[in-house]
Amino acid sequence: TVGGKKPAAAAPAKAAKPPAKQPVPAKAEAGPAAAAPLDLAIALLQMTNGEVEALDKTVKPVARTTIRNLGLEAHDVRFPATAASGIHLRATLPRTAQLDVRGDLKPGNVGDFTLELKQLELPVFNPYASAAAGVTVERGTASVKTRLKLRGAKMEIDNRLVLNKFGVSMRDPASFERNFGVPIDLALALLRDPQGDIKLHIPVKTDEKGATI
Repeated sequence: TVGGKKPAAAAPAKAAKPPAKQPVPAKAEAGPAAAAPLDLAIALLQMTNGEVEALDKTVKPVARTTIRNLGLEAHDVRFPATAASGIHLRATLPRTAQLDVRGDLKPGNVGDFTLELKQLELPVFNPYASAAAGVTVERGTASVKTRLKLRGAKMEIDNRLVLNKFGVSMRDPASFERNFGVPIDLALALLRDPQGDIKLHIPVKTDEKGATI
C-alpha cells in the first residue's frame, strides 16, 4: 500500500492481432495460343507500266533520272521463305536503254538470274562522274550481259561489258598519265577493237571471306 491506498491492478495485456492474410492473387487465365508466324504465299505478283522519277540535288548540276515502262512479274512468291519462280523485271532506263532481268529464287538464297542491259546512254550520268572523278563522258553507250548464281552466302557474277563509241575528257588529264603511265586517249585507243568497241569480261566471286574479281 502507498499512503494507505492499494495500487490499481494493471490491465491485462491484450494479445497482438495476427497479421491480416494477404489476398491470394487470382491465377491468370490462360491466354490464346501464340499466333503462328506469318506465312505468305502469292500465286502471281504483277506490275505493269510503272514509272519512277528520282531527283538528286546532292550533285551539280542536279541529276534527274526517269525509269519508264517498269514491269514486274513473279509466280509462287513466298515469305518469309523468300522464294519466287518465273521472275521477270523489265524497264526503260534513261533515255532509251532496255533492261531485262529473269530468274528464279529458292529458299536459302539459292537462285539463278540473267540480266541484260542494252545501249545505256552514259552522258546522262555526268553529274556523278564529274563530282567523283572530274570526268566528263563526251559520248558512248554501255551494254551489259550478266549471269548471277546465288548459293547461300556464295555468289558468282559473270559480267560482259561493251562500251560503244566511248569518249571522255578529264578536268586534269595529266593525273591519269601520272597514275597509269599513258595518256587517257591512248589507253582508250588500245582497248578498242576494230569496230570501236571496248569489251571487258569481269567475273566476280564472293563468299564469307569477301569478293574476288
